[in-house]
Amino acid sequence: MPGFFSILITFAYYLFTPILWCTILRDKAICPADKENNSHNSFHGWLSSLYFASTTSSTVGYGDVSIYSLSNEDESAEPGSWRILIAILFMILSLVVSIVGFQAGLDSHFHPFRRKLDLFAQRVIEILEDAGVIQSRNSAKDNYVFAKMRYAKFVLISEIVITFIILNLIGVFALQISLLMTDEDIHISWMQSLYWAVQTTTTIGYGDISPPEGFRWFLLFYLAISTYAVGSALGKLRELSTKLESMRLLYAWQQQEASHAMLTDFSGKPDGVGQV
Repeated sequence: MPGFFSILITFAYYLFTPILWCTILRDKAICPADKENNSHNSFHGWLSSLYFASTTSSTVGYGDVSIYSLSNEDESAEPGSWRILIAILFMILSLVVSIVGFQAGLDSHFHPFRRKLDLFAQRVIEILEDAGVIQSRNSAKDNYVFAKMRYAKFVLISEIVITFIILNLIGVFALQISLLMTDEDIHISWMQSLYWAVQTTTTIGYGDISPPEGFRWFLLFYLAISTYAVGSALGKLRELSTKLESMRLLYAWQQQEASHAMLTDFSGKPDGVGQV
């Protein structure tokens, strides 16, 4: 199944990133030393590299962790040409993983609640028909079909908007909670938290707001979910376009009146054959 294959590829990518940057290359910019203990803690470096993998594959790219992170403070730490080449290849790989992640969102069969949502929407349509809010099946065909098409648009767009709002609210509250739990002297207002959440869920990532370093644990999952949400939204819009086109074709077909000529064409028999 494409959805589970996408998860497998993404998991392999996250596992490969710390092995490449921390174990093989031992890059101090992406796998920095633990500042609190003043030592090169491999666990701390792996967290930083996993965070780097999330920001890269999700196309957010805050810019706070990169091969140039140390060169901003020390010019002698500027990466060599070969390390820049590896970073370029890693970005290309991350783009491929990002596309695979989008595919998981585009695959409507992977959505665990898709079938239940369809049944729920159908039940809502029946209730609205009984209440007279929308045209029933027994009403004029034109009015019923167009009312159903409008309602399909409303349901799908509402689902996308509600998902976007919930995802951003989770980011806002999670960031504010992390500020209460950290010892770092960082102040981020609620409005700034919303600003940060929106630039994250839309995968823009200006990088002008820096959350606490311990918040990266949450970002590992939040960035992946945001990438999936974008892919899922695009998939739903594509699904809506296909569904509306199918409804138009079905309506056009139902408008056709069966005639003797049509029945003859479908039967494949020439005129006069089989007549008594």
